[in-house]
Amino acid sequence: MVSGIKGQDKKFNPSKMKSKKVANELKRIVAKYNLNLSNIFKNFDKSGDGNLDLGEFTKLCYVID
Repeated sequence: MVSGIKGQDKKFNPSKMKSKKVANELKRIVAKYNLNLSNIFKNFDKSGDGNLDLGEFTKLCYVID
């Protein structure tokens, strides 16, 4: 465990690291290609309910990763 770092998790969390990697990669791709994030979201929201379910989000992650 890490001590003395205020405000940070004290345990290694691979899921959190993966989610940060995916979010950072998405930001990079959006900026690099001047993409519209709303259009990307709508493309992966196959159900059209305005939310990404686990399956839709997983597909997005595979494309980014």
